[in-house]
Amino acid sequence: MNNQDNTELIEVVLGLLEKSKQQDESIQKAIKALESEKTALETLRSDFKGVVVGQTRDSVQNALERPLSRLQGHSENLQGVVRDIERAKRDLDWRANLWYFGGFAVFMACCMGFMLWFVPSLDEIGARRAELDHLTAKIEKAQNLQRLQTSNCDKRLCVKVIESKCNYGSKGDRYCVAELK
Repeated sequence: MNNQDNTELIEVVLGLLEKSKQQDESIQKAIKALESEKTALETLRSDFKGVVVGQTRDSVQNALERPLSRLQGHSENLQGVVRDIERAKRDLDWRANLWYFGGFAVFMACCMGFMLWFVPSLDEIGARRAELDHLTAKIEKAQNLQRLQTSNCDKRLCVKVIESKCNYGSKGDRYCVAELK
């Protein structure tokens, strides 16, 4: 390699070093610009957050004003009702309670008297049960008689019987088992 090649090589290296310095400076400027943008974005974010919080608070307060005023009106009405109830409570004295409970006691005594008059005694309940048992037995017997197959034979009542089962009875009476429906 000769001297001229060395000079050219040095010039190329110096040119590259110069470009590298310029690029380094432009990178440093870009970094500073990004840092200032970052600061601006953070400021914008905190300002935006404050604005949103403020607007939300104002919106909520405005939305709640009417219901709150109506609620306060209802509260005042309720306080008036409570005062009226307390006044009515003071007005009722022991005489009013005596009339109320006395009337209730008379009503209950009338109800108990009616129940004692209306409900039968134990002896009467026993007699009614015995009569019911007697009637139930009669009904069962009548139901069995209804199951007999009957007809008229020479103007007489005839009953259909099972002839193979006719050997019942004594002293000349002859009974047969009836054929049921």
